[in-house]
Amino acid sequence: MRSAQIFAMQHQQLHVPKVQLLTIWFGANDAAPFPNRQHVPRDQYRENLEHLVNMVRSPTSPYYSPSTRIILITPPPVNSHQRQDRNFDATKSYAEAVNELGTALAIPVADVWAAMWDASGRDERALEKFLHDGLHLNEAGYEVVYNLIMKIIEEKYPEIHYDRLETVFPPYWANVEVE
Repeated sequence: MRSAQIFAMQHQQLHVPKVQLLTIWFGANDAAPFPNRQHVPRDQYRENLEHLVNMVRSPTSPYYSPSTRIILITPPPVNSHQRQDRNFDATKSYAEAVNELGTALAIPVADVWAAMWDASGRDERALEKFLHDGLHLNEAGYEVVYNLIMKIIEEKYPEIHYDRLETVFPPYWANVEVE
Protein backbone atom coordinates (compact mmCIF):
# COMPACT_ATOMS: atom_id res chain seq x y z
CA MET A 1 0.00 0.00 0.00
CA ARG A 2 1.32 3.43 -0.89
CA SER A 3 2.16 5.85 1.90
CA ALA A 4 -0.46 8.35 0.67
CA GLN A 5 -3.15 5.70 1.13
CA ILE A 6 -1.88 4.84 4.60
CA PHE A 7 -1.79 8.54 5.53
CA ALA A 8 -5.38 8.97 4.33
CA MET A 9 -6.55 5.93 6.28
CA GLN A 10 -4.79 7.09 9.44
CA HIS A 11 -6.54 10.43 9.26
CA GLN A 12 -10.03 9.17 8.39
CA GLN A 13 -10.93 8.79 12.05
CA LEU A 14 -10.04 12.31 13.17
CA HIS A 15 -13.69 13.38 13.33
CA VAL A 16 -14.84 10.60 15.66
CA PRO A 17 -14.41 10.46 19.44
CA LYS A 18 -11.31 8.63 20.60
CA VAL A 19 -11.90 5.29 22.27
CA GLN A 20 -9.79 5.22 25.41
CA LEU A 21 -10.26 1.55 26.29
CA LEU A 22 -11.49 -1.40 24.26
CA THR A 23 -12.32 -4.64 26.04
CA ILE A 24 -12.79 -7.77 23.95
CA TRP A 25 -14.72 -10.54 25.66
CA PHE A 26 -15.78 -13.55 23.64
CA GLY A 27 -15.59 -17.28 24.08
CA ALA A 28 -18.29 -18.61 26.39
CA ASN A 29 -20.61 -19.32 23.48
CA ASP A 30 -17.84 -20.00 20.96
CA ALA A 31 -16.67 -22.89 23.19
CA ALA A 32 -20.04 -24.63 22.92
CA PRO A 33 -19.45 -28.20 21.73
CA PHE A 34 -19.87 -29.01 18.04
CA PRO A 35 -22.50 -29.33 16.46
CA ASN A 36 -24.01 -26.51 18.53
CA ARG A 37 -24.66 -23.61 16.13
CA GLN A 38 -22.70 -21.27 18.42
CA HIS A 39 -19.54 -23.38 18.20
CA VAL A 40 -16.49 -21.71 16.69
CA PRO A 41 -13.39 -23.93 16.34
CA ARG A 42 -10.66 -22.86 18.77
CA ASP A 43 -8.16 -21.85 16.07
CA GLN A 44 -10.80 -19.79 14.27
CA TYR A 45 -11.79 -18.21 17.59
CA ARG A 46 -8.18 -17.12 18.21
CA GLU A 47 -7.91 -15.77 14.64
CA ASN A 48 -11.15 -13.82 15.12
CA LEU A 49 -9.81 -12.21 18.29
CA GLU A 50 -6.55 -11.33 16.56
CA HIS A 51 -8.51 -9.82 13.67
CA LEU A 52 -10.44 -7.58 16.09
CA VAL A 53 -7.20 -6.42 17.69
CA ASN A 54 -5.65 -5.73 14.29
CA MET A 55 -8.65 -3.64 13.28
CA VAL A 56 -7.58 -1.18 15.97
CA ARG A 57 -3.80 -1.62 15.81
CA SER A 58 -3.09 -1.80 12.07
CA PRO A 59 -2.28 1.52 10.37
CA THR A 60 -3.94 0.21 7.20
CA SER A 61 -7.26 -0.42 8.96
CA PRO A 62 -10.05 2.16 8.62
CA TYR A 63 -10.56 1.63 12.39
CA TYR A 64 -6.93 2.31 13.27
CA SER A 65 -6.67 3.94 16.67
CA PRO A 66 -3.12 3.94 18.01
CA SER A 67 -4.12 5.55 21.30
CA THR A 68 -6.79 2.96 22.14
CA ARG A 69 -5.79 0.65 24.97
CA ILE A 70 -6.97 -2.96 24.73
CA ILE A 71 -7.81 -5.56 27.36
CA LEU A 72 -8.65 -9.11 26.36
CA ILE A 73 -11.00 -11.01 28.68
CA THR A 74 -11.11 -14.80 28.91
CA PRO A 75 -14.40 -16.61 29.03
CA PRO A 76 -15.35 -17.75 32.52
CA PRO A 77 -15.28 -21.43 33.40
CA VAL A 78 -18.54 -23.30 33.02
CA ASN A 79 -20.22 -25.44 35.59
CA SER A 80 -21.23 -28.49 33.59
CA HIS A 81 -23.21 -29.77 36.58
CA GLN A 82 -25.55 -26.81 36.14
CA ARG A 83 -25.21 -26.65 32.38
CA GLN A 84 -24.93 -30.07 30.73
CA ASP A 85 -24.71 -28.63 27.20
CA ARG A 86 -21.26 -27.16 27.90
CA ASN A 87 -17.84 -28.67 28.45
CA PHE A 88 -15.56 -27.51 31.26
CA ASP A 89 -12.29 -28.47 29.51
CA ALA A 90 -13.32 -26.91 26.20
CA THR A 91 -13.98 -23.58 27.87
CA LYS A 92 -10.61 -23.82 29.62
CA SER A 93 -8.98 -24.31 26.21
CA TYR A 94 -10.63 -21.14 24.85
CA ALA A 95 -9.44 -19.20 27.91
CA GLU A 96 -5.93 -20.49 27.21
CA ALA A 97 -6.23 -19.23 23.63
CA VAL A 98 -6.98 -15.73 24.92
CA ASN A 99 -3.98 -15.86 27.26
CA GLU A 100 -1.75 -17.08 24.42
CA LEU A 101 -2.89 -14.26 22.16
CA GLY A 102 -2.44 -11.67 24.89
CA THR A 103 1.13 -12.84 25.42
CA ALA A 104 1.88 -12.93 21.69
CA LEU A 105 0.52 -9.42 21.10
CA ALA A 106 1.60 -7.89 24.44
CA ILE A 107 -1.98 -7.12 25.43
CA PRO A 108 -3.13 -7.41 29.06
CA VAL A 109 -5.58 -10.22 29.75
CA ALA A 110 -8.26 -10.27 32.43
CA ASP A 111 -8.13 -13.99 33.16
CA VAL A 112 -11.68 -14.47 34.40
CA TRP A 113 -11.40 -18.23 33.94
CA ALA A 114 -8.44 -18.57 36.33
CA ALA A 115 -9.77 -16.05 38.85
CA MET A 116 -13.14 -17.80 39.20
CA TRP A 117 -11.57 -21.25 39.18
CA ASP A 118 -9.19 -20.28 41.97
CA ALA A 119 -11.91 -18.46 43.95
CA SER A 120 -14.11 -21.58 43.74
CA GLY A 121 -11.36 -23.64 45.39
CA ARG A 122 -10.86 -25.40 42.05
CA ASP A 123 -14.19 -27.17 42.54
CA GLU A 124 -16.44 -27.08 39.50
CA ARG A 125 -19.64 -27.34 41.56
CA ALA A 126 -18.56 -24.33 43.63
CA LEU A 127 -18.57 -22.18 40.48
CA GLU A 128 -22.30 -21.70 41.08
CA LYS A 129 -21.19 -18.89 43.40
CA PHE A 130 -20.33 -16.91 40.23
CA LEU A 131 -22.65 -18.39 37.60
CA HIS A 132 -26.39 -17.92 37.48
CA ASP A 133 -27.04 -21.02 35.36
CA GLY A 134 -23.61 -22.61 34.93
CA LEU A 135 -22.73 -20.28 32.04
CA HIS A 136 -23.94 -16.73 32.63
CA LEU A 137 -22.43 -14.59 35.35
CA ASN A 138 -24.33 -13.44 38.39
CA GLU A 139 -23.48 -10.38 40.51
CA ALA A 140 -20.49 -12.10 42.15
CA GLY A 141 -19.19 -13.16 38.73
CA TYR A 142 -19.41 -9.64 37.33
CA GLU A 143 -17.63 -8.36 40.42
CA VAL A 144 -14.69 -10.64 39.58
CA VAL A 145 -14.59 -9.26 36.04
CA TYR A 146 -14.79 -5.66 37.24
CA ASN A 147 -12.01 -6.15 39.77
CA LEU A 148 -9.72 -7.77 37.19
CA ILE A 149 -10.29 -4.97 34.69
CA MET A 150 -9.71 -2.27 37.30
CA LYS A 151 -6.48 -3.97 38.43
CA ILE A 152 -5.21 -4.01 34.83
CA ILE A 153 -6.13 -0.35 34.36
CA GLU A 154 -4.36 0.55 37.59
CA GLU A 155 -1.21 -1.37 36.64
CA LYS A 156 -1.01 -1.05 32.85
CA TYR A 157 -3.07 2.03 31.98
CA PRO A 158 -2.95 4.25 35.09
CA GLU A 159 -3.50 7.39 33.02
CA ILE A 160 -7.13 6.34 32.42
CA HIS A 161 -7.88 5.17 35.95
CA TYR A 162 -11.07 6.87 37.15
CA ASP A 163 -9.17 8.64 39.95
CA ARG A 164 -7.04 10.41 37.33
CA LEU A 165 -9.69 11.37 34.78
CA GLU A 166 -10.81 14.92 34.31
CA THR A 167 -14.43 15.70 35.20
CA VAL A 168 -16.45 16.26 32.04
CA PHE A 169 -19.80 17.14 33.61
CA PRO A 170 -20.42 19.32 36.66
CA PRO A 171 -20.20 17.17 39.79
CA TYR A 172 -23.65 18.25 40.99
CA TRP A 173 -26.78 18.82 38.95
CA ALA A 174 -27.47 21.98 40.97
CA ASN A 175 -24.41 23.59 39.37
CA VAL A 176 -25.92 23.40 35.90
CA GLU A 177 -27.20 26.77 34.73
CA VAL A 178 -30.73 26.72 33.37
CA GLU A 179 -31.90 29.44 31.02
